Amino acid sequence: MNADPLLAEPPIRLPLGPRGSLLPTLQLIRDPRAALEGWVRQYGDPFLLKALNGPVVITGREDLIRVIHGQ
Repeated sequence: MNADPLLAEPPIRLPLGPRGSLLPTLQLIRDPRAALEGWVRQYGDPFLLKALNGPVVITGREDLIRVIHGQ
């Protein structure tokens, strides 16, 4: 009996980020730079933003950006 290879891999854990979606989205609209810098200080890079339009993993790390874009 062969196990499904997709189930054999450990699940991907999303990074931590600010709670909720309304307040973080409003903070991002009001002052994007201050919001992003504050979340990086608090949660690290990368972090998860649960925006009103859905969850987004945000990073400014060049090495992670290259992985995401397959370079």
